[in-house]
Amino acid sequence: CVVVSTITLYLIWFVLFTAWMLMIGIDLPRSDRIGVTPVWDTVFHSLMRGGLYIITGSMFFGRSKAISVDHMNANNFYLGDLFVYLGAHAFMSILATVFLGYLCFHSKVVHASLLAAVTAVVVYRGAVRYTYYTTEMYSKTLRKQFAHLLEEDG
Repeated sequence: CVVVSTITLYLIWFVLFTAWMLMIGIDLPRSDRIGVTPVWDTVFHSLMRGGLYIITGSMFFGRSKAISVDHMNANNFYLGDLFVYLGAHAFMSILATVFLGYLCFHSKVVHASLLAAVTAVVVYRGAVRYTYYTTEMYSKTLRKQFAHLLEEDG
């Protein structure tokens, strides 16, 4: 069955990703690692810094907002929050696979609508990234390259 194969592949990825996060990924962007400047980030860290850490901390672990904010600023997150994130990820991924797969299989309209929605999101995100590359990134590079001229004029 397609659903069983899809879930099996997801679970293989999930086990490997969880092992990687526990051994390496959880500490990548931490600012208190000795001798290492954080340059890597993960989706988990990005979501947690976006405020999810405060919510999971108060909801599941009774952690105060002040402690959560300190951890967010240092990118130093508890493993319990990682497991909450991974559990929610697994639940929603499997639910979406079964539910959306069923709907797409039985309705061409739903399938076409989902394809159109995904296409629209991809085009939008690509346009945002392209705009960043052509404006902000190049502007920073140009300012850096011509800083000496800007200082003379200033």
